[in-house]
Amino acid sequence: MKTFSKIAFIVCFSFAFNYSSIYAQNGTTQFSAKINGSDFVPTPEDGFSQIFAVLVKTPMFFQLSINGSTVIDNVAKSILVSIMDEKSFNTVGPNTVWDSKNDGGKGVPVGHYFEVENDNEKEATTESTEDSYLKITFIDKTKRIVSGEFRFTASDGVNTYSITDGVFTNVSYKNKI
Repeated sequence: MKTFSKIAFIVCFSFAFNYSSIYAQNGTTQFSAKINGSDFVPTPEDGFSQIFAVLVKTPMFFQLSINGSTVIDNVAKSILVSIMDEKSFNTVGPNTVWDSKNDGGKGVPVGHYFEVENDNEKEATTESTEDSYLKITFIDKTKRIVSGEFRFTASDGVNTYSITDGVFTNVSYKNKI
């Protein structure tokens, strides 16, 4: 699981700066969650936030990663939820669910929470908590737009972060091979 998390982080963030602020048409892209009960809502208009998704397909697996990042009270915060599955991406549709508590032989979603304040960096993952959920509620593979919901519990070894009420709507995803 640790290797997967590092791969998810590297893949997603290596494309983040090449494809920052990829938004669906008409400003309908949204990403929100609660971090330990506090609202987390990247707003594209503020100039600091990003919402993006990346799809990596190989003959052996696919990985779909969705990220929302923003600055709240001078603290940079980012939530990344990702799924790597050995099944074909063609099988993904509305109501496709990945749940670490009931994986049913599917891939297990991985969640990351990042926080940077001055020189203090925190990276919390679901590696030790093994508590994560991701559901695709809408997908248009022609226009490459995805919507869904998520939740996870992440730990950095000291602190635990409960990421709840996660929703992403009309996020454009970039295909990568």
